[in-house]
Amino acid sequence: MNQFKKYPNFLIGFDRFFYRKEHKSTRRRILSIIVLILIALLVIYGILVATNVNRYAFLSLFTRGLRDQKQQQDFITNIGIFTLAGLSFGFAMQVKIFNIGISGQMLAGASFAFIITHYLAKTGFAPAVGGQLITIILSMFVAAFVSVLTGLFKIYLKINEVVSAILLNW
Repeated sequence: MNQFKKYPNFLIGFDRFFYRKEHKSTRRRILSIIVLILIALLVIYGILVATNVNRYAFLSLFTRGLRDQKQQQDFITNIGIFTLAGLSFGFAMQVKIFNIGISGQMLAGASFAFIITHYLAKTGFAPAVGGQLITIILSMFVAAFVSVLTGLFKIYLKINEVVSAILLNW
């Protein structure tokens, strides 16, 4: 006999709590996200223990970035980068676009900024705050251009945005 048929109320409750969106309050959404993150962390910890990895390796994932000042600065920088990526993905999802090319767009902008600063440093020109701001704005335009390419491929060539974003990233 199917084990799930014995406990249909549990599965219905699980489905209602985690997946159904009708009449779902903000508090319940936040709680379901936190519970799912904790479940994922427990699964990861279980996999580490099952594969005989050092148990303290899991804890070091959360404390390693906070040991000295340089690591704290790197940690905060990475948090900022991933926060911007998450916000851009969230914005794209709100307008019903599945944007899987965020990493490529960020890489295009960062590469362009690196090229600009590299060649300006070779010429001996070191811009102050205004030059850095212009570099950031130009990098944003380059990243937006990569995003527009994905949109143009979808509109005019009828290519799925997931496929075109993945191909543009590589």
